[in-house]
Amino acid sequence: MINKKLIMLASLFLVACQTTDNQQSQVDAAPELQEVAAPRFVANPDLTTDERLREAFHQLEMGGAGQARAELEAYLVDRPEGKVATDLMQQIDLPAEQYYPENSFDVVLQSGESLSTLAQKYLGTAYQFYALAKYNEIAKPKDLNAGQVIRIPRTEFARQVLANPQAVESKTVPLETDDELLVESEHLKLVEESQDAKAKLADDYHKQASIAFRRQELDKAIELWDKVLEIDPEHQYAITSRLQAVELRKKLSNLQ
Repeated sequence: MINKKLIMLASLFLVACQTTDNQQSQVDAAPELQEVAAPRFVANPDLTTDERLREAFHQLEMGGAGQARAELEAYLVDRPEGKVATDLMQQIDLPAEQYYPENSFDVVLQSGESLSTLAQKYLGTAYQFYALAKYNEIAKPKDLNAGQVIRIPRTEFARQVLANPQAVESKTVPLETDDELLVESEHLKLVEESQDAKAKLADDYHKQASIAFRRQELDKAIELWDKVLEIDPEHQYAITSRLQAVELRKKLSNLQ
């Protein structure tokens, strides 16, 4: 009887050991967790050297630092002396507090302004818009609203602007190559043209809204003025005219 019990206990012990070994084997055979690889950015092979620098500007405006960096690396292979491209790489790689001094002053973004125009005005060169965006923790430099407060680093150039705006109005940070100066000028021109196009569109909507208001098509007028204010939140004519349209609609509604 005792022998039977011993045999049963021994059998159970062997089964338990085998189960443990199987579980350990499954753990050992489990695949290792793989780290998610960072996205790899490759420069566009179809771009010319000058187009590559323009593309880098565009990518940075849209917050695409990775692709911009790839384009800049390819650009510097062809033009290793490029000062703008080298500086843009520093803007991408360096923390904002290392690129600019900590001391700053605030400006309110006006309708038609951008980080490029502010960089041109207070820092001497439009291409520093990306570092300025990082300084203000703005992920996508292109997405700004009028009335937004922007911190401007108190660089030596900025101090000169504050002390005597007219004396430094025509100054810019010198560049080493005419090609890069041309690209930078074209970049600023495109930014200004974009702002002008927005202003024209806002004015067109305002004219259509005014016509609708005179015809007492109040819902349509209000809708059009809403579009104006989406483009330019500080459009004074749109603000006051929309308010009049809303008040008139309420009065007409009360009469019914």
